[in-house]
Amino acid sequence: MVGKLLATGDVNRVTTPTARVYRTAPESLVNGTAKVLTPDSKIWDNNVFWNPAANPTRLTVRSGGVYLVGAQLEYNGITSGRRVVILRANGVDIISDNSLSVSNTNLVRPSTASIWAFEADDYVECLAFANANGVTAELENFWIVAITPEAVI
Repeated sequence: MVGKLLATGDVNRVTTPTARVYRTAPESLVNGTAKVLTPDSKIWDNNVFWNPAANPTRLTVRSGGVYLVGAQLEYNGITSGRRVVILRANGVDIISDNSLSVSNTNLVRPSTASIWAFEADDYVECLAFANANGVTAELENFWIVAITPEAVI
């Protein structure tokens, strides 16, 4: 299978198994505690990676293979401390993260991405971490793309 993402105007036609979800509002964070973020909207999902009724925080792989996953957050709040975006597989393995120091602005947009080998029914979640009070994080982009061949369901 040869996969593509074709964009024509505002229409995306995706032939590679892929999903891109996001959240329309920020979530409040607790100082020093990583929080699993919950998407509430999708741009596309051509392989049922995201099931908001059963597992709203997860992108679940339907067929094993190698995938590229990534996320971007927008943090607002206190102008000090660190902000971290984390990708975690199966609730255990941190597969990618990115940390930024905040000193003179309260708005930062860290992103991270990784290539990971998943088995069928494995999943990935995006977490946000801040070591300051009064911080919010908005999940701007959370996505997955199959690299190895996989049939679109």
